[in-house]
Amino acid sequence: MIHSKNHIREFLPGSLLIGFLVSIATANAQQDVFAPPPPSPVPALQPAGVHMFPDPSLDYPEPPESPYQWGSFVLKPHYLYRFLYGDGIQATPGHRSTTAINSFAPGFYLNMGSHWAIDYTPTWDLYSNSIFHDTVDEAANLAGAYSFNGWTVQFNQGYHYSSQPLIETGRQTSVQDFTTSIDLSNQLSRQVLSETILSQDLRSGVGFPASSEPSALEWLHYQFFPQLDTALGAGVGYINVSEGTDISYFRPQLQATFSPTSKLSFNLSGGLDRREFLVHPRSFLNTPIYSLTAQYAPFETTTLTLTGGREVSESFFANQSTKDTHWNATLKQRLLKHYLLVASIGQHDADYISNVSANSAGRDDRELASNVRLSSPFFRRGTFAVLYRWDRNTSNIHGFGFSSHQVGFEIGYKY
Repeated sequence: MIHSKNHIREFLPGSLLIGFLVSIATANAQQDVFAPPPPSPVPALQPAGVHMFPDPSLDYPEPPESPYQWGSFVLKPHYLYRFLYGDGIQATPGHRSTTAINSFAPGFYLNMGSHWAIDYTPTWDLYSNSIFHDTVDEAANLAGAYSFNGWTVQFNQGYHYSSQPLIETGRQTSVQDFTTSIDLSNQLSRQVLSETILSQDLRSGVGFPASSEPSALEWLHYQFFPQLDTALGAGVGYINVSEGTDISYFRPQLQATFSPTSKLSFNLSGGLDRREFLVHPRSFLNTPIYSLTAQYAPFETTTLTLTGGREVSESFFANQSTKDTHWNATLKQRLLKHYLLVASIGQHDADYISNVSANSAGRDDRELASNVRLSSPFFRRGTFAVLYRWDRNTSNIHGFGFSSHQVGFEIGYKY
């Protein structure tokens, strides 16, 4: 039976460890060379159906309840300091530099009763090398959820501004993103559920074309038994760019989520991305797309996660898209009860496509990256971590290849 959402539980900051999670963000080509800012404690709203099992045995215990409470409002401040030292960082294509970066990220999470939660985190990044400019990045997220008469409505509004060295642009790039999504689901029967997801993404980068992407995705779920959810869906979208060719796309998809045991879970989806580039004469690009997530917890202290996928996204460069193929393997291991080791390795291939001809734009990148993070809690509310990252990007275009090593540590504190 599909889980009927008769009530919405209170939003919790979940298992977020205050600190920058050192992982490979291989879902798109606009990857930070440095590890990204910490994710918002506001939980991402989950789509309907069977969900991947969590791994709470590997999460640090939640700190004591925040003392800042006013009725149903609970304020949970969080703080972070991170130091990183890295080489091979590109300030401009072909010019690799060494720099240290000191990051300060104070923020707050506000639980506004059982339906709404918000998080806001500014991050001050100070570079030791004057070839990079110091920045104040921002991340904000508002999430809400309601349930009534078999219907569930989930809302998410996100804002993110960053100015980080990016692999795609080969330089420090200021990017601003506004993302809005509404997920509306209806329990039609014990086994059938319909789900509609409406979203809007507004992106702008200094020196690059801005884009606006409204989209809609419709799923029809059928749950054969509690451990297996299947869905048939189709999505449509339109990408309007300030410079270059607009794009419309259609994505028919199939999805299955299977959790045969409490230790094993799979999520598979596949379909076709059919893009129409709105030039004269019109050109089309058909790309098989897929995603895979597999989790296995052989022991209480161990979790293995494998992810992979292929998708098409709009590039920063005018009249170009990227066909992104990636995989990532992550090990989470509890050590001596008080330490958590997170190690990952992954690969990301980005093939650039011309929006005019739907053929290759002449650039192909391959990134290999590995990360190691060892963390431990202290004083019930604090987290200390040491980290290492190795990153190498090869490209057939001069100036975009590099190899980087980064070492550092983090100190975080949260309520």
